[in-house]
Amino acid sequence: MAISELSRNVAQAVRRAEEGEMITVTRDGLPVAMLRPYERSNREALIALYADRQPDPAFATAIEEAHAAMWGEPPR
Repeated sequence: MAISELSRNVAQAVRRAEEGEMITVTRDGLPVAMLRPYERSNREALIALYADRQPDPAFATAIEEAHAAMWGEPPR
C-alpha cells in the first residue's frame, strides 16, 4: 500500500491489520514499513481468556477444608 493511500485510508488499513492482514507500506514503490496485527504476549492472552470468568466461591472453601484435613488446621 502506497504511503499516500495509507494516509487517506488509515482506519481501513488498521481494520485490515486487526483482521490478520500484513500490509507493506511503500514510498516510490519501495517498501518502507509494515503494518501488521498486534501480537499479544502470553500474559495478555491469558488475561483476555479469563477476563470474563468469575471465581468459584466454593473453591476457596474446598482448599481450606483440604488443608485442614491434611494439616489439622486452616491456612493462615
